[in-house]
Amino acid sequence: PHHRFLHRFLRLMGPFHDKGLEVIRRLGHGPPALRQRLFHALMEGCMEGSDSSRRAFEVRTALCESGLEPNSDTHFALVKAIAGLASVELAQAERVKLQAVSVLPQHPAFEPLLNECYMMI
Repeated sequence: PHHRFLHRFLRLMGPFHDKGLEVIRRLGHGPPALRQRLFHALMEGCMEGSDSSRRAFEVRTALCESGLEPNSDTHFALVKAIAGLASVELAQAERVKLQAVSVLPQHPAFEPLLNECYMMI
């Protein structure tokens, strides 16, 4: 399948991330960098719908289980998904929780970035 199509398709599959993971398993073959971008697209799509952080975390877990290592793009996709939570307070609490368990690095830009996302609404 055409990887550009898969990338666009997976961005829409966030609310149905389990089906998106199945698509990646079946069709997401190729070099590691390409496969990783597919996981990132699905993580970013998780910001749509409810419980975005949990769904994005499950996609991140699947990325790691597939033998890929999280990188800065993984962290940015996860922050985008956190920005899909209902309020800035929930998003910041989720950021702190994910940083406490070392899923997100302790980067000083994440807090103001999330604040900016909610100021644009």
